Amino acid sequence: AAVIYRRNMSMPRLTPRKTPQQGRSRALVDAILEASRRLLVDVGFEQTTIAAIGRVAGVSPGSLYQYFPSKESVLTALHISVLEERVEYLAENLLEVRESPLEAVVELIAAVWMRLERDDGALLQTLEQISPVVGAEPKIEPAREKRRRLLESFLVTRTELDPDGASRRSLLTCATLDAAVKSLRLADPATLDDPAELARLAGVAMALIR
Repeated sequence: AAVIYRRNMSMPRLTPRKTPQQGRSRALVDAILEASRRLLVDVGFEQTTIAAIGRVAGVSPGSLYQYFPSKESVLTALHISVLEERVEYLAENLLEVRESPLEAVVELIAAVWMRLERDDGALLQTLEQISPVVGAEPKIEPAREKRRRLLESFLVTRTELDPDGASRRSLLTCATLDAAVKSLRLADPATLDDPAELARLAGVAMALIR
């Protein structure tokens, strides 16, 4: 059954109250985000409460509220973290194959999309459903845009590709691959490890990139 998220009459605060600077503070915030990730997957949005997050993270409510004023703020920070992890993973892999033939690089891009969808696609789908309801879109969009800009920067450095229209092609490629891997996961998650599906998806990506 579809999960319906109810919009509150007043939007919750989404910005963390305190930005972690020191290593110990960063570790505390990481523990909070990891706890919210586990709870969201295991018990869903409604039962992912501040109390439950604190309990799983081993953090007192007072410490948690120093950084996050609401559950929605925690989940927005988690959403941004997941998107940025994806960008970092794509960047690391593109760096490894930057001198490879275009076909090999495009196959790697398709493989990255499939791996990430396999690993956290369901979590990201839930976060994507939540973000417009809690008013988080303005904070989420820059993190989404980082991935598109990364792909665009790759396109303009490849001498065999026309740099004109790289922005449009990167946007279309991201959107198409997102939809394709989500469809695979919903139909049969095992297909995200299927070499035949990887070859098909790489072909789609190549057509879009060229």
